[in-house]
Amino acid sequence: MSPQNKKTFLQGRLSPLLLAFHSSLNAFKASLSLVNLTILSDYQNSLSCEQTLSLWDKHLDIYKNTITQTFESQRLFLKGVQVYETAPRSLTPKMPPPLWTKGSAGLFDFGVKYSVTKRAVPVLFIPSLINRSYIFDLYEEKGFFAFLARHNIRPYLFDWGDQEKDKQTLSLENYLKNRLLPALHFLVQHTKKPVHIAGYCMGGLFATALRSLAPGLARSLSLFATPWDFHQGNATPLMMQNIADWIKGTLPKDQRIPGDFLQLFFHALSPFSIQKKFQDLGLCHQKKSLLPPSYIALEDWLNDTVSLSSHVFHECCTKWYQQNEPYHREIVAGVNLQKEKTSSPAYLVTPTKDRLVPLKAAQGILSLMPHADVLAPPTGHVGIFGSRRASEMVWQPYCAWLKHLH
Repeated sequence: MSPQNKKTFLQGRLSPLLLAFHSSLNAFKASLSLVNLTILSDYQNSLSCEQTLSLWDKHLDIYKNTITQTFESQRLFLKGVQVYETAPRSLTPKMPPPLWTKGSAGLFDFGVKYSVTKRAVPVLFIPSLINRSYIFDLYEEKGFFAFLARHNIRPYLFDWGDQEKDKQTLSLENYLKNRLLPALHFLVQHTKKPVHIAGYCMGGLFATALRSLAPGLARSLSLFATPWDFHQGNATPLMMQNIADWIKGTLPKDQRIPGDFLQLFFHALSPFSIQKKFQDLGLCHQKKSLLPPSYIALEDWLNDTVSLSSHVFHECCTKWYQQNEPYHREIVAGVNLQKEKTSSPAYLVTPTKDRLVPLKAAQGILSLMPHADVLAPPTGHVGIFGSRRASEMVWQPYCAWLKHLH
């Protein structure tokens, strides 16, 4: 059963590993000025004494200003982290009772939580394997699932559960065929009709493979901010090869990679934007601006990390980021997706401001399903569920598309 069944109090924090990483970035910025001064000294022999002094004075002022700005940047960053960590917390969203379980994975009927009729449109939502599933229900009555319920759509959530409690070491293919597929079979038997399948981020890859495995059980496929062409992102194949080699040569297959390490990996893909986020938070505090509770809830979700087996992480590094299997070979978790090239309904939400999954990376799947309807909202990766305008930009169009199918 998922650990999210209990309504617990979230202790917001930024990992010490991430604090050290971002502090080092600030130190690196300052060191660039020292490098410039060192380079300058190489040219001083070709200048007169007066010219050299003038040049040094000019660059010394630049260096002093850079150091001052660096320390101010670090101060704002740490203040932003402090504001986040000491902000008032709300409770984590309450999960309904599990409808089905296998290992630590579970299937949850949010139609029970939000009193949706059983005649409503059933949709199975699949989250990322490396994030908590409650992103869909983050704001409860004001959240995505509650919005769907008000529009006569019954959300079912597949939760990966506490992967550390699974006794066997699962591969990507195991997760698909031994967890997701049985859950889908159960759900279709439970609803007595095919269901719509939707996946978020990494969950969208599993959702696509799942529909290929059981096309007769899926009414449609919807993908939210799902990476497909992995070579369009910031992670280069060489970088991922080095990480994969290190994991394979250092860690046993059943070794868990802590969530803080995984989070550091994603921070490293876009470090300065994340640093700026907390610096802006520090500025807000200086201006005595109030933080909306939604901001804190979203940051808590981002920092509520999940560990992953070294075997699965190695598979993701090699098969996705390095070999780019979904895009080049049209294979996900061992499933050949050629049969997806049909006219069956598909809906893509590809945010235009997504730093984690760039637009070209998400829309790479159009080579596999050129018939898909595409929505490209001006929001970020988590903004499709967590921003103030998400209901207007994403949720309403998605509901309209689903209803159009019925």
